[in-house]
Amino acid sequence: MAIIGNVNRAVREIAPLPRETIESSFLRCYPFDQLLYRSNLFMVTMIGTCSLIFLSIAVLGIYRLSNPCTPNEKKALGILCLEGSETKSIINSNGNDPKVSIEQNNDSAEKQGNPLALAVVLPSSENISNNNVTGNVLNGVAKAQDEFNKKQKQKNSRLVKILVEYSQQSDAPKKAKELVNNPSILGVIHYYSPYSADTNDLISVYEKGGVPFIFLSTQDMKPQGSILTTNIGPDSANKLAEYVYKNLKLKSATIFANTGTNYTKAMAKEFESSFQKLGGKVDEVIDLGDKEFDTEEKVNQLKSPVAVLFPDRENSQKAVDIANAKYESSSEKVRKLKLLGGDTLYGTNILIGKPVEVMVLSIRQFNNRVTNNATQVLINSLGSNPNRESVLKNMQRQQKTILVKIQNSEFVILNPKP
Repeated sequence: MAIIGNVNRAVREIAPLPRETIESSFLRCYPFDQLLYRSNLFMVTMIGTCSLIFLSIAVLGIYRLSNPCTPNEKKALGILCLEGSETKSIINSNGNDPKVSIEQNNDSAEKQGNPLALAVVLPSSENISNNNVTGNVLNGVAKAQDEFNKKQKQKNSRLVKILVEYSQQSDAPKKAKELVNNPSILGVIHYYSPYSADTNDLISVYEKGGVPFIFLSTQDMKPQGSILTTNIGPDSANKLAEYVYKNLKLKSATIFANTGTNYTKAMAKEFESSFQKLGGKVDEVIDLGDKEFDTEEKVNQLKSPVAVLFPDRENSQKAVDIANAKYESSSEKVRKLKLLGGDTLYGTNILIGKPVEVMVLSIRQFNNRVTNNATQVLINSLGSNPNRESVLKNMQRQQKTILVKIQNSEFVILNPKP
């Protein structure tokens, strides 16, 4: 109150004075050069403050570029990560967060002891064009885990624990190796971006590690009837042998395979065994891993009317080279060569163009009656006292093999005659 009184008193004393007198008195108290100095000081202070703010934003931006937001966060203003923005988008129709359900079931499995561990790998949020994909996956995972664990609790049996991992596509092989090297993991479901680079390296990590896996594109979230890339089953080779003998009415074939790779070696052996039982003959098995392998020479020297291609994932391009050599051959007999292949060629993004048209592939599909989602397939494959080998065998029993033909760069399901 004293301050207000002093101000009022000062105003009453100044008010009667003429304006010229007031301005003259003010200038005598604050000379022009001092006013200019105070003004410049104010401007320098403001410029320094603004510079500090922009510098802080720049440093934070650089940090966030090298340290992207976690899957549960979303960027605001291009630099800030806000918690919970993605979590809200995956709340299911019942109003429940599937992440919470998975965590609760995992806690129960850990408390009971000796859990059955599975893993689900999702692309990080920056690689997904629609966050609903994440929600669809996690809802299916949570439902399958919850239903299974409820039944297991009634029998006082081991519960399923599910590790949900996130990975940039560039780091996916590294993440796969971590899971392969974790002996507790009995199987993996790996979702990947359909706009990513070739996925052969990633799949080969699981195959070489002997880990049962289901590999799905985030673009195809229709679990019933969808074609899934999984570990190889011998039925793929049997189907091709039957198709050559019964549908193409041909009795001789040549196999191209990487004989140093367990998968291709097993597929070649299975095809040859099945083909011979039907009455056919394998003229030759050509090793795609041979350092002196000459595509044009081998293709133009073929005696068989059929070439069956079993490359491993790392050498799938050689299958396309064989198709190109056939297409460009000057020999009419070679150009009429029938090309068939295993499912390592399916989903490689290389089977495009006229040279590979009408190539027939044998791939696997899960029976509609046994699966609501990919997690259910793995859970159904656990059985009692499971290990990776038993899970793989049980998973293959749930599959059926189908044949597809490449037409206009698309896969068309064939219905061969029995």
